[in-house]
Amino acid sequence: MNNKVTTCVETITPTMAAEYLTHNEGNRAISQIRVRDYAKQMREGEWALNGEAIMFDSTGRLANGQHRLTAIVKAGVPIQFVVVRGVAPEAFYTYDCGRNRSAGNVFDFARIKDGHLLCSVIRKAYALNTGHNIISSSCQVCGRSIVMRSKNAVDEYFAHEDFYRELALKNGVWRHNVYRAIKPVEAAGISAFLVVYKGYPKEFVFGFFDKLYDVEYKEFMAIKLLRDRLMDNIQKRVKIKNDYAEKLVAKVWNAYRSGKDLKCLRVFDTEDVKFE
Repeated sequence: MNNKVTTCVETITPTMAAEYLTHNEGNRAISQIRVRDYAKQMREGEWALNGEAIMFDSTGRLANGQHRLTAIVKAGVPIQFVVVRGVAPEAFYTYDCGRNRSAGNVFDFARIKDGHLLCSVIRKAYALNTGHNIISSSCQVCGRSIVMRSKNAVDEYFAHEDFYRELALKNGVWRHNVYRAIKPVEAAGISAFLVVYKGYPKEFVFGFFDKLYDVEYKEFMAIKLLRDRLMDNIQKRVKIKNDYAEKLVAKVWNAYRSGKDLKCLRVFDTEDVKFE
């Protein structure tokens, strides 16, 4: 798409800054600490015209500069800025990459509800598909080399939007269960991997985790054994490593999908168990 991009230098007054901020939709949360720091520099005459622009996309939405504009309002003084208008909306994905703007912020800007959650879920599914573990004490996928680019994650969301909307709702149900054998975001990440990358029906996958979170469910013994082992780990009765916990979940899933129940649940250290 061809966009007519214009650039000029403007002296932005507090009134103008406040008006510009009415076009700020879906951006990351304002950091009041950053605003105070910027406003202090502005009041003390330390702010320079350095070429870093206030940007509006071709729809008129503020794409970059919300902290600086908010600081102008707080400082109550006019400041000169380069102002760029007409940039392509998708250019937002390239701003501040790897510095201040998180992938979750990019999802918010794309007007994706539950953006931070779904960004994490999509990245976890991607990590599983590239052969990495996702179950961890911090809910983070470790290793920068396996991180999915923000734009690719957004594209993945829109490619399966109906599924991810339903998955967000299911995650909310799992979160309210007292017996959270594994973190709901991890269950959602595994679910996304099994549905999107492995091709299993979502109802079948959701059913597996519904049963895992349902303490009353005991028909498939392997699921009960898994729930007991993971709950023991959470309650610190028996400590197991994160990669071992993931192998246990994979082993029980593999049994569940094949319809072959397990009478005992064990994974040897040398055993390489993956979600089939």
